Amino acid sequence: QYPDAYTPECNPDQADCGVVGVDAVYRLNPLDENDWAVAYSQDITPRKMYDITDWNVKYDLGSFYTRSKLNEWCEAKAVHDDIPGPSADWMVDMTSTYADVVWELENDNPLQNFIEDRYNELRGKQERLGLSEENLYLAVASISCKYHRATSENSCFDVDDQTLINRDYETCASQGVLDIDQIDLDYLLSLEGVQDSVCLTQRREEMYSITQGFDDLLLLAICNGDFDYPCPEWEHKALDHKKLQRGEVDFIGDLPGDFAKEYDYDYNTGYDFMLILSLGVFAVILLAFVVKTWWCGNYAISRKQNALFAENDGDYGTF
Repeated sequence: QYPDAYTPECNPDQADCGVVGVDAVYRLNPLDENDWAVAYSQDITPRKMYDITDWNVKYDLGSFYTRSKLNEWCEAKAVHDDIPGPSADWMVDMTSTYADVVWELENDNPLQNFIEDRYNELRGKQERLGLSEENLYLAVASISCKYHRATSENSCFDVDDQTLINRDYETCASQGVLDIDQIDLDYLLSLEGVQDSVCLTQRREEMYSITQGFDDLLLLAICNGDFDYPCPEWEHKALDHKKLQRGEVDFIGDLPGDFAKEYDYDYNTGYDFMLILSLGVFAVILLAFVVKTWWCGNYAISRKQNALFAENDGDYGTF
């Protein structure tokens, strides 16, 4: 019914990604060996997993849905049964049952507060910056991600490390390595660019230590730099580029030399200026009219006086 809803293909970075066919059967051992599990009595496929209402499942939206402003995005993009936002068949909002606890915890979260502040700031300047809805959310995602990687106590990210920022180092993908058996800690640390970076070395050692018990594909992700603090990129010529890399929003209009008039224009100040300019133009026109009237009036009186003098000269003669 919806041919574009699912694309049966494997991630090109993965040697084996398991079940991808829409009617292929998931290997759910040991669930399929227990008679209380649905997988025991029937095959489970991607097609059967598509509609979660078939499984009597709903997802709680949680406080993140509102605080992340995802609610505004969804309500602008999706409508279900003439109601903007997520499908009521799939989602439920239960935050009212634990709102006080969550709100208190989230208010103590500097990152969440930062995200909300940046969103409100850019939303207020959206029209002046010429941002579409997509660009607004991309901007907040990029700035908050860079802020988090630059300020987190557990982060070794260095905004001055061009190797990290430009991702200028070897990976399994760049070396054509897909065989998990080739990847161990020594190999991860031997890659060019990694061995000379304190942060990349630390990151490899930290992530490698937790791979035991996880899917082997985690090793490939580590090798390809998926955990090296990647952030979505977003820039705007009205904002300082270097500070954006630190997750800081600084309008160039606040600095010497700038885009303030073009990008950070104050409409109230602009209105006042245009009003004063209009009054000035009106005053000039009025003054010109008064001068013209005065000059024309004096000119007419002068002509009458000259005519009278000429008439008197004819009657009395001249010296």
